[in-house]
Amino acid sequence: PRRKRKPRQRPSRQRAFRRCSNLRASQRRRAEVNIRSRETTVTFANPFRLSAIDHVQPAGTYRVVIDEEEIPAVSFLAYRQIATMLHTPALSSSGSSQVFTVSSGELASALEADAGA
Repeated sequence: PRRKRKPRQRPSRQRAFRRCSNLRASQRRRAEVNIRSRETTVTFANPFRLSAIDHVQPAGTYRVVIDEEEIPAVSFLAYRQIATMLHTPALSSSGSSQVFTVSSGELASALEADAGA
């Protein structure tokens, strides 16, 4: 005689809760990563262009915020850069402000090009 297969059962509430609890614990661990922000200014003597911004920006001093996260599991305190944000317009200008996430390498290149011009 053939044996009937049991229909697949849903996981018990206890097992489902355990899975959710584990998920929450991993999310908590990710949230425990320390993130710090550093603020600085950069000055352009000439108008400049960055790929993240649609149009040419005028010369001036701009506020830059750099976010860094702590690198876990190393024997010394270390951070890695995760975002560089350029605030427009320049500090000396007025108008609505916008924040653009830019490449730190591209920003450094634009500053070098500005210094050489």
